[in-house]
Amino acid sequence: MLDRHGVARCDGGGMDVTDALVAAVPEFNVRVSMGEFAPMWRFAERWHGVWMPNPRTVGTIGGIVDTCRWMAGVTDAAPATGRRVWATWETITDEVAYVEDTITQVEQGRTPAWTLRPAGRADGVILTFAWAWLGADLPVHYFDLPGTPAGRA
Repeated sequence: MLDRHGVARCDGGGMDVTDALVAAVPEFNVRVSMGEFAPMWRFAERWHGVWMPNPRTVGTIGGIVDTCRWMAGVTDAAPATGRRVWATWETITDEVAYVEDTITQVEQGRTPAWTLRPAGRADGVILTFAWAWLGADLPVHYFDLPGTPAGRA
């Protein structure tokens, strides 16, 4: 994967989320502190691509990784719509509105196609936007994985 400057940023199953990469996250792209965002992103990257017994969790971690990478400006692939746009206040707001519409559709018994594959990925995208943009608590216990970011139980 290449960032907006054409620099390779990841290898294999996960990206090395360096301090320099965290420092380069656009200031207004996340609404939690970097002290919260960076550990969650690192946690998800560490587990991304690692086989786990629960396939739903693997997809969820992938959704978190995709959303963190996009919000951090590492990729131009928006995690829900798939649009090729860099994350800015405006494009994040649009993506969150799309996700909120998806939640409404699911509540009405419809299943938007992007939520189907891989299993659990949409959950990760929704959880990450809810936490990093809308300020909801991120239920780390949902992943049933050893270790938690930022000391959360």
